[in-house]
Amino acid sequence: MIRNIILLTILTLSLFLISGCEKKDEVKTKDTNQTTQNEIDIKEDTPDPTLIEKGAVTGGAALYQKEMQKACNMSGYSLARKMSKEEWKVVAENGKFAATIKKFCPDIEFENNWTPDIYEYLQKNALSKS
Repeated sequence: MIRNIILLTILTLSLFLISGCEKKDEVKTKDTNQTTQNEIDIKEDTPDPTLIEKGAVTGGAALYQKEMQKACNMSGYSLARKMSKEEWKVVAENGKFAATIKKFCPDIEFENNWTPDIYEYLQKNALSKS
């Protein structure tokens, strides 16, 4: 009985290992011009990288405190909570990030090179829609 269980376990593990290797080979030989459904889903969920580059939350916090807080007359946390994470994302994807910042902070001279870090900072502190 124990011998049969051990044999069954070994066969099952062998099948998993063999099937995993075949999938790896399949991916390597795949035509690079084709996209899989998973890649398409990822592309739809990811903002256009030309509009929003990857920024640093800590850099955004320091930048906000140094360059923007006085002109905005509110903390970065308060600014982030003016809109939800989804709303900030839509604004940035539509290229209206600087204009939206200007709406909340009319006295600021917002520089576009601040966008990645400030965006990440605002995204981290904004509320999620429920």
